[in-house]
Amino acid sequence: FDHYVDTFDIGIFNLGYLPEGDHNITTTLDVTQRTLIKAVEHMKKVIFITCYIGHPQGKEEALWIDNYVSDLDTHTYNVSSFKMMNKKNAPYVIEIERK
Repeated sequence: FDHYVDTFDIGIFNLGYLPEGDHNITTTLDVTQRTLIKAVEHMKKVIFITCYIGHPQGKEEALWIDNYVSDLDTHTYNVSSFKMMNKKNAPYVIEIERK
């Protein structure tokens, strides 16, 4: 991130593992934390984050992200969550919008 990004309008995080790929290879909480914090600082408009909670690593990431975005300053950001209410462990999307 530090070497390639200064600012950006729209960012997308697709967390978890590659569909049809090796489920042992996933995004990790430590990298997601560092990168998302930097991304929020550098964003101009919006970030979308797809959280996959159907595996242990994904649940850990989603829990941290939910807490992190819930504490973002309401004067600077709007945060929304979109999820399927009738499917347990379905992926969901978080939107962080800079006002």
